[in-house]
Amino acid sequence: MGHEEFTVRPISAGGVNRAIEKAERYRALNEPREAESIARDVLASEPTSVRAQTLLILAISDQVADGATSRAPDALAALDAVKDEYRRTYYHGVIVERQAKGLIKLGKTGARAYALLREAMGLYENAEKLSPESNDDAILRWNACARRINNDDRLTEGRVEQDYESIIDEDMPMR
Repeated sequence: MGHEEFTVRPISAGGVNRAIEKAERYRALNEPREAESIARDVLASEPTSVRAQTLLILAISDQVADGATSRAPDALAALDAVKDEYRRTYYHGVIVERQAKGLIKLGKTGARAYALLREAMGLYENAEKLSPESNDDAILRWNACARRINNDDRLTEGRVEQDYESIIDEDMPMR
């Protein structure tokens, strides 16, 4: 037997800043699903809010890094609202890097995780060229990827074959 379908309620325009602060706190508390929900509420009220767009991307990609790798397409879809080329490139790198972290967390290291980290590094290199002056965020992320590769012998360069097991998320129902 099904359940009643609920319509979400809109937040007030005056409550947007407080909601964003609350979403940031939920992310800091490692509660990305709650942060995602609030970011979606803010975007329903203010679709062009850069802070809410960023929070949505980060909250979803937090889940990807924690092993919910099937959420990566949702994070990539959230990039569509980002108009600034630097931010779009940088956060694309974040998403790809977190896909690699999610695979590693699930114990799936090797060529696929390595390839994702290298892809993220390429995106960070592109973002660095577009970055505002004195913004070294892309360099910091590139360095983190480089250190992860350098310090984990399980991450190996090689041919990446389609590994269906690595893209299946146990939270996703079978069809």
